[in-house]
Amino acid sequence: MPNSWTVNPSNGAAVPAYSTTSGFFEGPVVQYLWDAGTKARITPLVTTYPISHTGDFVNDVAGDILM
Repeated sequence: MPNSWTVNPSNGAAVPAYSTTSGFFEGPVVQYLWDAGTKARITPLVTTYPISHTGDFVNDVAGDILM
């Protein structure tokens, strides 16, 4: 959909309508830090825009972490 996005993916601010090359909203990537020994997450969780993917729908569940 041309010129359908009105949100700045970096900060969530409203911006004039724009398009992306893929046609999908492409927000920032959030990288979490993990403790190598305990595998515990060090950085706090963040709220992101909804994520869609064409993956393994048999084993994927809500709350999965995409790596």
